[in-house]
Amino acid sequence: MNPTKAIFARINGLLTGLQGSGRSVMTMVALVAVTVLAFAGTVAAIELGSSGGPSATPSLVAAAPVQTQAETAAPTETPTETPTETPTETTTDAPTPELTPSPTDGPPTPRPTRIRCTPTLGAPPAASDTPTPGGSAGPTPTPAEPTATPTPTPTPTTAPADPTATPTPTAAAVAPPAVLPALAAPQTAAPVRVAAAAAFTLCVPILEYHRIIPISEAGGSLPGLVMPPDNFSAQLDALKAAGWHAITLGSLGDDLIAHRAPSARSFVISIDDGWNDSYKYALPILQRHGYVATFFVISSRIGGAGFLSASQIQALRAAGNEIGNHTVSHVGLSYQTVANMKYEVNTASDQIAAVTGVRPRSFAYPMGAISNLAMAAVAACPGMEIAVTEYRAIGETDVGRFDAPRLEIGPYVSPQSLMIMLAG
Repeated sequence: MNPTKAIFARINGLLTGLQGSGRSVMTMVALVAVTVLAFAGTVAAIELGSSGGPSATPSLVAAAPVQTQAETAAPTETPTETPTETPTETTTDAPTPELTPSPTDGPPTPRPTRIRCTPTLGAPPAASDTPTPGGSAGPTPTPAEPTATPTPTPTPTTAPADPTATPTPTAAAVAPPAVLPALAAPQTAAPVRVAAAAAFTLCVPILEYHRIIPISEAGGSLPGLVMPPDNFSAQLDALKAAGWHAITLGSLGDDLIAHRAPSARSFVISIDDGWNDSYKYALPILQRHGYVATFFVISSRIGGAGFLSASQIQALRAAGNEIGNHTVSHVGLSYQTVANMKYEVNTASDQIAAVTGVRPRSFAYPMGAISNLAMAAVAACPGMEIAVTEYRAIGETDVGRFDAPRLEIGPYVSPQSLMIMLAG
């Protein structure tokens, strides 16, 4: 029988017996109370026993290791996933893009060689005994012993190929233009390029400016291209005091072709883009110092708002300055087709000659965008003798004169800093 039912039956029996025995009511109440207390204790004991009591704890402890084993087993799945992802990452190598894309049509031209020298320490290097096409047949007298940094002896056999140029064909397949001497083997685009032993070298600094104008009048021009007139004048003051004198870029091209050294401490001032502040601000400062400059003009902008007019260009040239070619529309030549390269270079020379009466002898690559094909297009332009880019160095060679470096001079360059730059 159920214990609870047994207890109730017993209590019921006691009450019936008390009623039959004639006991007092108080005695009956006391007996019922005792019976109820006993009943409560019995029920509590029964419930405790039925719930399991302390035996539940081992079941929980036993369950814990099951969870721990599941967690420790999880990492065994990781190694199976890792090998499947690793090959995917290693096989997806992105190709390295070419920084200077070149047109696919037209023959390549070997890149010239460059030198780096210190022009302020002595006279230019000696001329080579190798005659230049169109130049003198005999060797040029050797000038004073140069104190410039000696160039290492280059490898006489082969040189590394230009990373952006197509393979160079044999000399029989590509004949250089008559105006351009035979080019040396292509070199890599290292910070310092070593000239071939037979190259005639000069160490003439070519300074690159853009706008000579007060900042308040420069409009939206890039701040790094705006040179306040006072700063420009202070720089020329320092150059004048140090004994420097200016020549035009066309004159430097003549010297390279003739293997002729200009006088010591010669330098070139070049001013790009043909802004009319070249006439308003730069020309008076140049005249005050007795200096000349080469002004590179974008031919389609002649007479446009903010740019040099035909009469201003003529006045600049009458003052002894040179007008150079900066293409028709200021495009990067290395990104053009060969036909468009020729149009940009030749048409610009034609349009400039219509204003000045002479064809330009010098060229500046817009944005410094240069390639083998671009150099060939410039070299083939009638009357062209030299071209400059934005490679920041000093030093020119006869074979590399269509890739001559310049020093970009911004408003942050103090006269003292300029002197340090020229000292190498």
